[in-house]
Amino acid sequence: MHNEILLKLQEIVREELDQPELVIHNDLLISEIEDWDSISIIQILAAVEREYSITLPTLDIQNWKTIGELCQSIHNQLKT
Repeated sequence: MHNEILLKLQEIVREELDQPELVIHNDLLISEIEDWDSISIIQILAAVEREYSITLPTLDIQNWKTIGELCQSIHNQLKT
């Protein structure tokens, strides 16, 4: 399941950041992703929430450092 989330997240991030060749992985620091800023995070999270019909907790959003942490938050919301 986690790998499926990662692949879908990569698709969303590529589209929202207009970076079709971007490759993400669990250990990738979010701060290292080119063009990832406060506006793009809103767009990415909105797309994720629409895709999975979930709401990500604000506290989680503030604490993510890696793509893996974001994937884990998505996974946790899908379990509830």
